[in-house]
Amino acid sequence: MCDTVNRGLAYGDGKIFLQQADTKLVALDAKTGDVVWTAQNGDPKKGETNTNAPHVFGDKVLTGISGGEFGVRGRLVAYNIKDGKEVWKTYSVGPDNEMLFDPQTTMTWTDGKMAPVGADSSLKSWQGDQWKYGGGTTWGWYVWDPKLNLVYYGSGNPGTWNPTQRPGDNKWSMTIFARDLDTGKAKWVYQMTPHDEWDYDGVNEMILSDLNMGGKKVPAIVHFDRNGFGYTLNRESGELLVAQKFDPAVNWADSIDLKSGLPIRNASYSTQKAGPDHNVKNICPAALGSKDQQPAPRSIRTRACFSCRRITSAWVTSRSRSITCRVSRSSARRCRCIPARTRRARWATSSHGMQPRARSHGPSRKSFRCGPARSRQPAASPSTASSKAT
Repeated sequence: MCDTVNRGLAYGDGKIFLQQADTKLVALDAKTGDVVWTAQNGDPKKGETNTNAPHVFGDKVLTGISGGEFGVRGRLVAYNIKDGKEVWKTYSVGPDNEMLFDPQTTMTWTDGKMAPVGADSSLKSWQGDQWKYGGGTTWGWYVWDPKLNLVYYGSGNPGTWNPTQRPGDNKWSMTIFARDLDTGKAKWVYQMTPHDEWDYDGVNEMILSDLNMGGKKVPAIVHFDRNGFGYTLNRESGELLVAQKFDPAVNWADSIDLKSGLPIRNASYSTQKAGPDHNVKNICPAALGSKDQQPAPRSIRTRACFSCRRITSAWVTSRSRSITCRVSRSSARRCRCIPARTRRARWATSSHGMQPRARSHGPSRKSFRCGPARSRQPAASPSTASSKAT
């Protein structure tokens, strides 16, 4: 992602940390708001931006980089929390020394076991110097295991978007990394979508959980990826334990081979094999956009109610612009929002004491507003409300 987006702040050592879109990392005094220090994390002139929230782990602040669409080379940087000095920097793709890889001790899952990645594992998977613009940006979320002192995160899509222009596995884009917090050195890596053709950024959250598997307690990391598969790995060793679809509609790959760790692809949904100027339809998961991309005529999205700011579910049909917003089912009240085409407000009483208010700022502009009911019906009693909640 490289739009004007901010995914949040971080706090530590009496400071609030803000990662600006112009790539500047700013540390503010939490009491006064004064700038304590700043660090220039990238170069916007090269297409580099920052949309991620910084993360505070121990005495360090970690931040990534955005802009894979513009030929940016992904990386993760650790700064000293006290003065903002760079502690280490590591790239997602490129030479071993710049990725902080040891060819003999950085491990990956292959042939049913963990094995060293070997020398130039990334360079061998790119043609020529394409790795210099290889993407693998790090605009998502990171997590730290203090006991193992390992930081986990995922890298995004390879660059360029056109897969025909970058033959090979494009390592280590679309990859889960486990790195030592103090040095940045990679302990293990696992690539989820080699040679990505669909922009399935691998940056989603990493969940640390101790699981009982086969009668043993396993320190695990769980990751639900944008490629539609859920992965469970041993977060200490990197061993692949589980890899399954979390939605049966996923069709770009039939399954994940647990021995090799590689996806078993369905060639019918390969954008590259379909050839130029061909729109491959009904790929799932797909970015919800054009009708051809959607796997079904109806899809679900979320939005915040303008009034109560709750996150609601909105069913959007391909044939209509109508939207129905539903407040959380745990609430005794429900609001329904409808698009407005005129300046005249429309009201209709709902059975749960909430009713829609539709407004418009012009004859052809739509807006959605949820407001409290003006019904004359008495409010539901707590007992009634409890019976209606589901």
